[in-house]
Amino acid sequence: MNKIFRFLIIPLAVLCLIFVFLWRVSLDLSWIPSMGLRATPSKEGFSEESYEAWLNAPPEKKASLSVPLIHQILEDLEYTSWKDFVDYITLSSYSQQVLPGVEPQLLMLINLSKDLSAIGIYTQNNGTYSLTDKIEGLLYVDDVSFIPLEDSDYQGIVISQTLDERFGSFFLSKFIDLYYFQKNHLERVWHKDFYQEEIYRENWIQEKGDPSRWYRIVEDTQLSHLPGDPYQINSITTLRKFQAHSEVFPDPEGFKEIESVSFQESFSWSPTYHTFILGELSQEVFLTPAALLADYHYGIEQLYGFDNDYYQLMTQKGEIFYLPGSKFKGLLHFLLEE
Repeated sequence: MNKIFRFLIIPLAVLCLIFVFLWRVSLDLSWIPSMGLRATPSKEGFSEESYEAWLNAPPEKKASLSVPLIHQILEDLEYTSWKDFVDYITLSSYSQQVLPGVEPQLLMLINLSKDLSAIGIYTQNNGTYSLTDKIEGLLYVDDVSFIPLEDSDYQGIVISQTLDERFGSFFLSKFIDLYYFQKNHLERVWHKDFYQEEIYRENWIQEKGDPSRWYRIVEDTQLSHLPGDPYQINSITTLRKFQAHSEVFPDPEGFKEIESVSFQESFSWSPTYHTFILGELSQEVFLTPAALLADYHYGIEQLYGFDNDYYQLMTQKGEIFYLPGSKFKGLLHFLLEE
């Protein structure tokens, strides 16, 4: 029976780790446009009066007043199959100008489940809020904030999200996605993890690993915003590795720290590349002007025993390419120190 269990659980565990790794890589490709598709304005929408009544309602009345608003937002976003679960959907609102124009927009956030959220962007007209744009494909949203970018009358949308797979995959990730209006639509222009945690058995990633040896990997990043021209975000990241010995899933106090490393990065908004960059190479020192997006030498993969000595860059045409650190570390390290 134990042999059958090991035969089944080890491949499943490996598949879970591969899935998490691929998901993490996909999020790191922040240069891929993730659009808030321009929506056809709703003929229904909801009235300013109903919104204000919900917004200013005391806590004991807010839940009941949110129901008709949630129903209408689900209708506008074409999520009508979720109407049966309205009691489990949470509603939040934010007011800010995120699209070109004069009046600020109303962002209505609905958290549908722990893995799915959406934002409807509404514009007020004659006492009615009508859907004018939307952002979909979000995970659970913890918060929405705004930052000024470039010399425009609208701001970028910073969406803080959580992927919680601690039950089954022993994985937790918190990150921000930045959306900004350009090229006639909202685009996801930057992604940044600020917390990741994963627990795994040694023999899940090593064929001859010890099944009683467990590891806990933690990546914790503190972000500080420096408004200006250009807008700058500084980060301090600490990577920590813990170890425990147990035949079953260890208690939290059973893990002891065995490795730790910290590093700093500074990202600046670039109107040329329409994203946050670590630095820029001119044509005088490189084949073509290019922006440095990521230095994978400091990635969390090193705590798993995987080397990733590459840099991610982007041309002014939006083309992504990678350079090996073994050949370009001198040039790019100098750029990071500027």
